[in-house]
Amino acid sequence: MTFTSIFILPYFLYQGYLMRILRETKDVENNSLPKWNNWGGLIKDGLIGFFLSLLITIPIVIITYIPIIGEMSFTVVIVTQLIGFVASLVLYYIWFALLTVVMRDGISEMFNLHRIGSILKSKEYLIGFLTLFVLGFVAGAILGLFVLVTLGFGALIIPILIVPFNFLIFGLIGLAVTESEQNPTENINNKKSNL
Repeated sequence: MTFTSIFILPYFLYQGYLMRILRETKDVENNSLPKWNNWGGLIKDGLIGFFLSLLITIPIVIITYIPIIGEMSFTVVIVTQLIGFVASLVLYYIWFALLTVVMRDGISEMFNLHRIGSILKSKEYLIGFLTLFVLGFVAGAILGLFVLVTLGFGALIIPILIVPFNFLIFGLIGLAVTESEQNPTENINNKKSNL
């Protein structure tokens, strides 16, 4: 699917499968990958995931690349790169929770700010996201070293290595959302009012 994504349709099938992982991790007891069936449903979910990803991709691209294309000063480029990095972390933090909720309960849940907010404030979700960040950093360093050692030829197998890593990412984030909703943390304001 990854190698044939240049033909567009396999890309949406693959994205739809990642969305299915988010949906099926709602059941914590389920410890296997979803089946590759109902390809029409996979394509539909892949399209939803793609368009929701544009919500975070477009602002990040604007912040990080407009100064480079506009040939602004080195200082401006460095500052906007740092802002873009921080913005991407924040936006991805929100995006994963939003995507999981939409995949599980429909597009209308995208506007359920109470539910999204409680997921984002939970320690389960924060730990899950930080785990992904650390794993991504370590995997990126290992892959970069692998490409250097193989004089660039290692880049040819990176798409194969990224596939199980993507499965891990979406599985972990799906479970983190599930745990955050099964163990809702009490709001600080509620604790104060109870005192």
